Amino acid sequence: MPVQLPAQNPSTGFSGGITLELENTSDAGAGVSSATPAPVTRPWWTSTAADSELQLLQIGAYPESPADKQAIALFFSQPFARGGGFEDQLAVYQSDSGKRVEGTWRRAPTASILYFVVPEPGRYLVRVRAGLRDAQGHTFNHSLSGPVEIPAAAAQQ
Repeated sequence: MPVQLPAQNPSTGFSGGITLELENTSDAGAGVSSATPAPVTRPWWTSTAADSELQLLQIGAYPESPADKQAIALFFSQPFARGGGFEDQLAVYQSDSGKRVEGTWRRAPTASILYFVVPEPGRYLVRVRAGLRDAQGHTFNHSLSGPVEIPAAAAQQ
């Protein structure tokens, strides 16, 4: 099921017009349409760019979310400096409407993890832009976007 992201916002530089196709990689039901999108079976965030000093290792629910909250976590290969300022390179969108979710990316106590509190469990689209820098100035050299599922169970921890 294609999801259309919003048009480019000049203040953030995030380009829009991207259609993300979720693919069904299972052989069962090949050629059969389903009302439920197939689960993501391979990590979309794995880097094929060997020139990137900063690597995105994993994306998922943040297990140490603030009380009564759920959050998306990005697990990187290098630590980030305190102070934030990640909104120019990171964004979260509602997967059904493509509307950008308002909020702030924060550095976790484990400095190589950035997290974003979401309003409720569900499927979101995450975009990471080239140019993200860690505490030592290592750069994420490519742009990626894809889905992440935040289960209801993550909110109860």
